[in-house]
Amino acid sequence: MLPLPAASQQFCAFRRLTILVVISALVLAVASQPAQAQNTTVTFWPTSTTPSTPDSGPDSAVELGLKFSASQAGTVTGLQFYKAATNTGTHTGHLWSSAGASLASVTFTGETASGWQQANFATPVVITAGTTYTISYHTSSGHYADTTQFFSSALSVSPLSAPVNAGVYVYGSGSSYPTSTWQASNYWVQPIINTGPLPPPALSSVTVSPGSVVGGNSSTGTVTLTSPAPSTGILVGLSSTNSTVPPSVTVTSGSTTATFTVTTQVVTGTTSAVITASYNGVNQTATLTETVVPVIAVTVTPGSVTLAEGGKQTFSDTVTGTTSTGVTWSTNGGTINSRGAYTAPNTAGIFTVTATSKANTAVSASATVTVTPPVVTVTVTPATISLAIDTTQQFKSTVTGASTKTVTWSTNGGTVTTGGDYTAPDAPGIYTLTATSTANPAVSASATITVTAQPTANVIFFDNFAGTTLSSDWTVISRHGEYSQSETECNIPSMVSVNNGLTITTEAQSTSCGDYFTAPSTWPYITGDIQWTSFNFTTGTVEIEARFPIVSTRLWPATWLLTSSCQYTNPLTGSTGITINGYHCPDIGQSGYHEVDMTECYTSSGWCQFHVANPSFGIGGGCDVVGGPYTVDTNWHLFTTVWTTTNISQYMDGNLITTCNQVISTPMFLIIQTQTGGVGGTPNSAYLPAMLQVSYVRVTQP
Repeated sequence: MLPLPAASQQFCAFRRLTILVVISALVLAVASQPAQAQNTTVTFWPTSTTPSTPDSGPDSAVELGLKFSASQAGTVTGLQFYKAATNTGTHTGHLWSSAGASLASVTFTGETASGWQQANFATPVVITAGTTYTISYHTSSGHYADTTQFFSSALSVSPLSAPVNAGVYVYGSGSSYPTSTWQASNYWVQPIINTGPLPPPALSSVTVSPGSVVGGNSSTGTVTLTSPAPSTGILVGLSSTNSTVPPSVTVTSGSTTATFTVTTQVVTGTTSAVITASYNGVNQTATLTETVVPVIAVTVTPGSVTLAEGGKQTFSDTVTGTTSTGVTWSTNGGTINSRGAYTAPNTAGIFTVTATSKANTAVSASATVTVTPPVVTVTVTPATISLAIDTTQQFKSTVTGASTKTVTWSTNGGTVTTGGDYTAPDAPGIYTLTATSTANPAVSASATITVTAQPTANVIFFDNFAGTTLSSDWTVISRHGEYSQSETECNIPSMVSVNNGLTITTEAQSTSCGDYFTAPSTWPYITGDIQWTSFNFTTGTVEIEARFPIVSTRLWPATWLLTSSCQYTNPLTGSTGITINGYHCPDIGQSGYHEVDMTECYTSSGWCQFHVANPSFGIGGGCDVVGGPYTVDTNWHLFTTVWTTTNISQYMDGNLITTCNQVISTPMFLIIQTQTGGVGGTPNSAYLPAMLQVSYVRVTQP
């Protein structure tokens, strides 16, 4: 080849230099361009993965989820779930916080018949490194993918991880936060995570809590960013109408929220304050409602009351103008508890009960209580009685209206002890026995005693229950009551006590008991029951001085006589018409059955009554007396039953109640007891424990 001319050689050299300069410039230009951010999408499983059980079969509507966390901050852009062809219907996806708050939701659209389905949230959600979240979807048809024991150990796909039992679910027609687990199942739903740089924070919202305050009070405002603030923090501007806020608030590095105080003034009408937060050209607003200061008022009911010393009254309060309706009760005389239950002092006078509002202690209301001195009364039982010369009778006194219950006994004929034991003189006549109150000697009561010259009656049985031990004349019953009468008590020996008098106590206490024929079971009440061990009699006079419980107890106390054929069986069972060990107790209505209910009390009968069965009840002719003249209260009374060869008469305090013209000539024995249930109804536990008390039992024959 021939060499080039010199001019041509110079041109070629210039061209090579130019090319080198251009190339160098391009290299420098490229090197000076900033590096482009790399966005990386991460999931637990690629969409080529097919679950081992893609269709678990039909089921109810259910939310299926996966608990997960990330080791670095990022955004959740959406979610995927594996769909079987039979998993039809609308599917919705959700992202939840660890506290169960919904962070984002989306409805799946454009689904394929089966395989992995994907939906993206309208706005990616920023998540914090190391924090647990739950991604889930809702299906109404079942047929979801399910692999059991998949999460028997944790799963890690950096930077994502799922804990043991990560698969969660909750049944329901609508979406809700799933927390239940089943056999470490994987329900094949997963988040789509973008681990690239977080988007710059923007102002998401401003809120106030509470949203309504009484003017003059404050509320707390909160500004929220879409992502954590940078290391320098973010200053959010603030302004407000009809309230006062600081000019700005700083969201510190790494935080997404900051709080500030909204201060209000007293208003004369309902007012709205609009709080505006501003950052980077974006404004968000919140409205705070300011209400007028309520006028609090308190009333007390009743406004005035008159009570005896130590009397009780429950007051009620009404507080208006505030949702805080509590009051503090106080009084300058007596006592009152937090529920308004007041007890008057033991001193007469005029006192005040006050209810003070807890919402505003400057507001209160009062009631006036006038406490009057007690009216002392004395009663003597029996009030009238006939006695033979030189015979003895015990009298009882009852004092009300005074804390001192003692009396001074006196008589114009015969003698009387300080305890009220009267001995008739040896001269027939009408005498007076007087009990005078120790607390108020101006108050007294008297009994009229007719002393006759008839010979002293033959006493065939007497027990005044002296000392503290029940005599062997009595058998204490230990069994359930009578099943055929639907009784609900267990007769317990410990409920029978003696202390210079007999007491049978009834309490509400669950106890197990049965009888000779019936296995033990649990019953709600315990009480006492005694009968004569072996003594029985035919005709005579039975005197029982007793005090019955108040009618409000709804108990079933009684003193009664039963045919002696049942004296062996009664301690074993309350049933009649039975035979035990050769001893036959006839049933009501059968030949040989006799019963005299001298004093039997239960509420369905109007309280106390007198009844005779010979052999059936409902005889009439004075053999069935209910209420009326047989009015028994809680005072001591003398109950007398006179059984002759032609009739049976019942007296209370010497007054004839009735005469039953029936002939009973077979022996009978005495029972003293308290029953529950049956015709007595359900006892009123508010009045329990309650007592049936007996001072003495005397049986005489001419």
